[in-house]
Amino acid sequence: MALSNLDCGQIHRNIFTTDTIGIAAMPPLVDFKPALLGDQGSEEDGCLGIFAGRIVAILVRSPECYDCTNSTEWYLDKGFGSCDQQGLMFSSLDAAESWIINQIIRR
Repeated sequence: MALSNLDCGQIHRNIFTTDTIGIAAMPPLVDFKPALLGDQGSEEDGCLGIFAGRIVAILVRSPECYDCTNSTEWYLDKGFGSCDQQGLMFSSLDAAESWIINQIIRR
């Protein structure tokens, strides 16, 4: 799949949360930037997961899932900081974003 066709844009939500004093605030967002991983002979489509200006995850599209629906599409190749894990599978970038935010909030 060509990098330009990679569905890896910033996830926008219209969901608001309320903080402890009742003020509505937007939830934190993860920005997913498309990236080609590897060299010309073995490149893979990936995304850099960026939170608050820092790379917290490198996600790679599962090679079996370029045309799949309702299956695992992304795996965590490498996480950094609070997201320091490898090999987790996600059905979508929304699922990856939820996991990233939960990891950051917990630490």
